[in-house]
Amino acid sequence: MRVNVRSNGVVRMRTLIVAVMLVASASVATAQNADSYRGGWRTDDADPHTYEFSIRGERVRGVYCTLCSDATTLAFIDGTWGPDGITFVVTHVRPDGSTEYLDRATARMTGDTLMISGTSGAPRGGKFQRTLHRDPRGPDPLPGPVLWLPGAKGELATLAPVGRGGGPGPGAGAGAPAARAGGAAQPPAPAPAR
Repeated sequence: MRVNVRSNGVVRMRTLIVAVMLVASASVATAQNADSYRGGWRTDDADPHTYEFSIRGERVRGVYCTLCSDATTLAFIDGTWGPDGITFVVTHVRPDGSTEYLDRATARMTGDTLMISGTSGAPRGGKFQRTLHRDPRGPDPLPGPVLWLPGAKGELATLAPVGRGGGPGPGAGAGAPAARAGGAAQPPAPAPAR
């Protein structure tokens, strides 16, 4: 009996390709964990929408805004995370703190983008779908020193401004400026002349 080596090799190659595709798709499916969703996401079009997700276990909290420099556009996110993405509610509030309306939405990863679809409870609202990209800017650094509340002995601890990338900025720790009684930090003393 004669075996056709060429057809046997083709079958083996096809089996190998299918096996590689299955392994690759399994790794993509398992790569979507809470870290894939955490952080800031924004739209790139003329209708700005920004979502910031904080995930602890299955609980999702965060903020939503359109024009984020205008605090009246801030809203609060509350939801759950699972293997199929995030299911959440966005609570839009009135200036007195009462609820104005709710948006109900889901967020799912599609490659490097986040697809959010849902229903707006705003007047003349309706269904919406948004494509968001991870916001590479991260949080803005604080413009000045941070004063912690006084401890049991009345002492104030002052921290230097935090730069991008986290952690204390230059001058933090023992060399940080001391706080005045009024709460403002004093500039560091000049270095002695040599």
